[in-house]
Amino acid sequence: MNNQDEKMVYIGKGKINIIGLKEIFEEAKKKSFTNESELKDFLLKKVEEKNYVAESAEQEYRDSIYHEFRVYTGELKERKITGLIEIKILGKGCASCNRLEELTKEILFESGIAADVEHIRDLAEIARYGLISTPALIINRKVKASGRLPAKKDIERWIKEVTVKEDF
Repeated sequence: MNNQDEKMVYIGKGKINIIGLKEIFEEAKKKSFTNESELKDFLLKKVEEKNYVAESAEQEYRDSIYHEFRVYTGELKERKITGLIEIKILGKGCASCNRLEELTKEILFESGIAADVEHIRDLAEIARYGLISTPALIINRKVKASGRLPAKKDIERWIKEVTVKEDF
């Protein structure tokens, strides 16, 4: 699987990577649905075939995937959620870069903090940040680490510092 098979979409207040979404949307466009609920059920069922969806989050997925489908068909504009922590991981996909992404998501999950996490792998895009080495961690447009894999406790502290500042 390559990155083109995945798309980041908003589910609730966070962004989740969904595998195979374009293919699902293309299949849905070819079908005739009698109502919105039937289309939502179809989309959720197809998403669940390639992605884990917690039972408690099914309704959020159902609504969000439906919204994304309407964006895909041009019926709606793409939505943005403000107030989320913005985290960027820069690195073309080496073990350290991937581990930084895993650690960051693990910390967010454990702490229940919603954030928009993006792993930028494109070298031209990485170059725009002016950093010499990767992996790099950027939180709310501030470079926190570059050229090394920071300790989990440091990542936790940086995320919590931003969360505390954002709460006031």
